[in-house]
Amino acid sequence: MSFSDLEASLKRAGYPFIRKDDRVVISTALPVEIGLGRGRVASIVDVTSRRSLPSYQLKPQLLRTMSGSGDGRARSVPVHFSEIPPVAVEAIISAEDRRFFKHSGVDMPRMAKAIYVDLRERRKKQGASTITMQLARNLWLGHGKNWKRKIDEALIAIHLERKLSKTQIFEEYCNLVYLGGDGLFGINGIGEAAQAYFNKDVRGLSLTEAATLAGLIHARSTSTHSAIPIVPSIAATLYSSECARTTTSPKRNTERQ
Repeated sequence: MSFSDLEASLKRAGYPFIRKDDRVVISTALPVEIGLGRGRVASIVDVTSRRSLPSYQLKPQLLRTMSGSGDGRARSVPVHFSEIPPVAVEAIISAEDRRFFKHSGVDMPRMAKAIYVDLRERRKKQGASTITMQLARNLWLGHGKNWKRKIDEALIAIHLERKLSKTQIFEEYCNLVYLGGDGLFGINGIGEAAQAYFNKDVRGLSLTEAATLAGLIHARSTSTHSAIPIVPSIAATLYSSECARTTTSPKRNTERQ
């Protein structure tokens, strides 16, 4: 083990530490000093008593958590609909499903247009999935593009619309949607994305930031899971003007429309 390996492990696990020549001091409730030699741990010393320790157990390195932990290391941050700012609701709807608060899970005019274009061009190209259908896909289906899967999406979406309110569906969608990657981690949900990209709570998103996330969602829905080819600043340019004009928000109530 090298010092760089040890320091990297301590950083991933969230330990505060100080490098002192050939030693690393870990500042915890029981501060210890670890010395390395010839690629391995040579000594472990209790800083307070200067007593040599036979071993010292580090807590497991964080891989992923599903809720905020308060220490800045949370990888997935669920949000409630009431916490999503109106500008973010409008941006996502403008990008993904303009008639979300009007249809019953399937946007038939949009679906008919997609079928017409696909038949004319003889390939599956047009996306016609509503937010509810995308939620169904994220929960139970794969990401292949074919009309059999689209029919399955539609059937599940209709069932979801009968069981959940529009705001519940939108909330679940926002907590599951994929928004890119952060190193080894995938970023799922706008709560986590707000922290990863803008270092802020989702409630503090500005118009440009909300439009950026909407652009990332839109790019994800038209590309592969591993790559989002749209630059955030471009996404903001594409959607900011639309978001400012959108009036499809449910005005923060939980009534179905």
